[in-house]
Parts: sequence; structure tokens; C-alpha cells
Amino acid sequence: MCKHQMIPLIVIPVYNDLKYFQMAVESIFKSTEQPFTLIIIESESTDGSAEYTDKLKEIYPGKDIEIIHTKKEGPMKAMNLGFKLALERKKDIYFTQTDVIHTGMFDRDWLMEYEAIGKMPDCGIATCWGGGGTACDNYVNNFQWVGGWSTYIPYKTIEKLGGYDENFEIGWGADIEYSWRIINAGLRIYRIDYWVYHHRRTPHLNDMNEEIKRIDKQNSAYFRRKYNI
Repeated sequence: MCKHQMIPLIVIPVYNDLKYFQMAVESIFKSTEQPFTLIIIESESTDGSAEYTDKLKEIYPGKDIEIIHTKKEGPMKAMNLGFKLALERKKDIYFTQTDVIHTGMFDRDWLMEYEAIGKMPDCGIATCWGGGGTACDNYVNNFQWVGGWSTYIPYKTIEKLGGYDENFEIGWGADIEYSWRIINAGLRIYRIDYWVYHHRRTPHLNDMNEEIKRIDKQNSAYFRRKYNI
């Protein structure tokens, strides 16, 4: 086993999503036999998520769970805190949202498969079917990127590239840019050949309103300036 591999971190940023947060945590513990450290980064929730987070060690006694309460500064800040912890501890990391992991899918252990892929020398990042998308020409037309909601990132990638660029406003862009950095670093994107999780888009992204359009336009313009595209 690689020296840095050991036990990966599974990181869930949480803000006001109690119902689905409970389901997500339960599904993680039920869906893999691999050891991991579950890190919950909770950000000033007002719906009971913060209180539930503090009870997790009682609900799942004996499980390796760490709780971090932070200011509400958006998911990108929370995920970059996860990157920082992975870098300090020399760990691989798996990011997920309050999404349900499928249990016993095809009699395969998703975390075991991610760990195996992460050991490949050219693996920069790994996901599964549905774990990303295809950029349009306001970024880089037809570029295949990996989203931040079902993402396994080896320590070697984090050591080389760090975390997300926080100049991107919440919405789209930071995950596209991170995938772009991975490819330009000579690493590859890998995908497990089935759906590991059931992804639920957060409500503010379901309605492509004028504010979301503005943010996307701003983010894509920043991306193109950064890389002189």
C-alpha cells in the first residue's frame, strides 16, 4: 500500500440540509467495507444540521468521524479546508455533497475501486458516470470535467496542484478549472463505469435565473483570461 494511501478522507460540506444529510451519512457507512475518516464541515446551519452533526459520534459509535464547524462562506471554502487537511495528513480525499451512495451496486465496493484507481501513477482525479460534464465554448468547448460532488483526488494531485481557485464565484467554473489544471499537469481523469451515487442538485442551481447566468458568465470570463483562451 502507498505510504500516503492509508485511510482516505471522505469530506461532506453541510449547510441547512438535515434530511438529506442524514441519508447521505447512513449510505456512506452502509456502502463500503473500506476504512476511511469521515470529516463533516458544517457551516452555521439553522435547520438542525449543526446539532445532528454533533451527535454523529453517538449515532455511529466506533466510527472514525471528525466534526468541523466553520463560518458560512460557501462550499468552495469548505472544500478547500478539506484539501488543506488532506495535504497536511498526506491523504487521498473523496468529496461528496449530501448525496446518497448506492449500496452494494453490482457487488462492487466503490471506495475500494477509487483507491485502486488513485494509485495509478497518471491518475489526477477520479469520478463515476455522471460525476461531471462537458464544457461549452464559453469555457473550452467539449472539455470533459469532473464536478466536486463525487470526486476522488489522490494525494499526489493535491500536493502538486493544491485546491480550488476561490476567485470563482459559487456556481460553476472552479471544478472545470481544476480539471483543466489536472490535464495540463500531464495527469488523467478516470471514471468508474457505473453510477456510485444519486446526485441531487442544490435548489439554487435548479433555476437558471438571471443571477446564475451572470455568475456563469463572470466565471467563464475569468477562466478564459486566466488561461489566455
